[in-house]
Amino acid sequence: MFFHIRRTAVCAVLASMSVVQAGTVSLTSAPISGPTGIAGTDSFLYRFDAPNTLTQILDGSVPLSTILLGGPPTGLDPAAPKGNVELFANSENNSFDDPSSIGAFRNAARTSFSGSLQGVPITVSSLNGNDWFNTPGPFDNTYAGSGTSSTLAQKWFNDFFVFYNFDGVLTSAGVSAGTIVTERQTIFALLRDQQHGLARISDPNVSYVNQDDVTNVVSIGLAGTQAYLKNNVLAYIASSPNLTNTQKAQVGATVNAMTIDASELVRIEYNGAAPQFLYGFTAASTSLSTTDPTESYSQNFNLTFQGVPEPASLGLMAMGALGLIRRSRRDR
Repeated sequence: MFFHIRRTAVCAVLASMSVVQAGTVSLTSAPISGPTGIAGTDSFLYRFDAPNTLTQILDGSVPLSTILLGGPPTGLDPAAPKGNVELFANSENNSFDDPSSIGAFRNAARTSFSGSLQGVPITVSSLNGNDWFNTPGPFDNTYAGSGTSSTLAQKWFNDFFVFYNFDGVLTSAGVSAGTIVTERQTIFALLRDQQHGLARISDPNVSYVNQDDVTNVVSIGLAGTQAYLKNNVLAYIASSPNLTNTQKAQVGATVNAMTIDASELVRIEYNGAAPQFLYGFTAASTSLSTTDPTESYSQNFNLTFQGVPEPASLGLMAMGALGLIRRSRRDR
């Protein structure tokens, strides 16, 4: 689920942050745990250097708590993150270029960091093949093409197709319903298997993690957009054996004119609950780029879920409710 967050609230960030006044952040000595794995191999840190550059940090000189300081609410603009941490940075290694994503990627070690939001534990992780194809289980890396979903991979693909109304684009070009099902199946297999498949969007660049302590909405920022998804779809349309040349031209022109944004995915373990997976298709422009010419983080996705109050607040709420009950009894 995705929510819009009020920007007039105050926030708390990971374990190295305290609950703070609106628009300010206070650091304490408590560190964030992680990221796991080997720095520079399993994870990369990028810090913000004014006015609009992200520089990769290799010497550990910038703490993760500073990297993750950004995003909503007040004074923390999702269009101006302070940096990001890339989890599962080796995801595009050839060892994860698995046919049907059932080789090394299926059980790849997740890269993660942990902390707490208002006293509630949270772990932020990359994904592996079991997350995609075995959630909730049993393992299934296929796709029927009908729009139904029982795995994360099927759900993500359906959401991608629906958000950009690809069915409508195909229908407008005169493509039959049966052929649309076939096209769905083929494009799903293409995105799963080519160019490191779904491993390529399983390595989230996390730009912030924080919580609105009025609404208790948790915000996770993910930097970067996946332009290759549009390029793959366009390449397939041009070569599809199921479309006429006229249909290819019409569908290709329509898709080419679209702005197609898609975040990577992030795995969240929060408050002891079952893992949840966040992703989105609506980004804010950041105008940021890195010193590495092959990377750009010019877009940021603000993904949210409903958090819970800090444990101390729950106790105060219970005491308040007890007071109301007692007052009600006295008024009888």
